Amino acid sequence: MMKFNPQTRPRILLVDDETELRMLTEMIFSDEGYEVSHAADVKEAVRLHRENPFDLIIAELIMKDRNGFETLAELFSTEKTAFFPFRICGVLSGRHHGCK
Repeated sequence: MMKFNPQTRPRILLVDDETELRMLTEMIFSDEGYEVSHAADVKEAVRLHRENPFDLIIAELIMKDRNGFETLAELFSTEKTAFFPFRICGVLSGRHHGCK
């Protein structure tokens, strides 16, 4: 994998209500040179992204407070945050269905 200049590293926001998954995913992306932040819920994700928009947001499909599609709608709700790469990932019925 390509390593990035620390001054220009792409910023990723991980949104997942499961701490262990956030930490594991953060470790994987950090090891590849990305600057990674995380949020445990949609409210925190929206606040962080509106303060300083991310280059990519990866969100769990099903969370306690909202689902990934509601997260997407909330994050797209302002002009400042209307355009950015976004991935929704999920596990349904014990089977991994990947990212969309």
